[in-house]
Amino acid sequence: MKEYQEWGTVEALGKLLDMKWTIEKQKQGMEIWANSETEAILIGECYNEKERKRTHHLAAIIVEALNKGENQDNKNREGWVCVHCGESTYDTDVEYLFSAIEHLGCALKAEAKAEGEVQKAIRLGNEVTDEEA
Repeated sequence: MKEYQEWGTVEALGKLLDMKWTIEKQKQGMEIWANSETEAILIGECYNEKERKRTHHLAAIIVEALNKGENQDNKNREGWVCVHCGESTYDTDVEYLFSAIEHLGCALKAEAKAEGEVQKAIRLGNEVTDEEA
């Protein structure tokens, strides 16, 4: 978990959601953990039957949410693909996006290329319509 402390909250949560989570009992069933292949989260300690039931119920909710979050994140990523370069725009900061489907850099390159083609057509004496410009 130490490596996640160096990241921001969003990055750490994203890493946690990319894992398959299960419930595990430790210390003769007195501790309930949510585990993945590389990480573990202590859900609670159970000193009596009431705490054990409550902690198991809470663990089930947490594990379900962590596993469901992975599927939802994948669904959210659909459609976030740059029309120019074909790479994902989902994790790109909003300051670097022209739109949800265009990186700012890609959009500027495309605009410069289109402007260059218009200037070339003008130099060659070809008529340029509004749709081409």
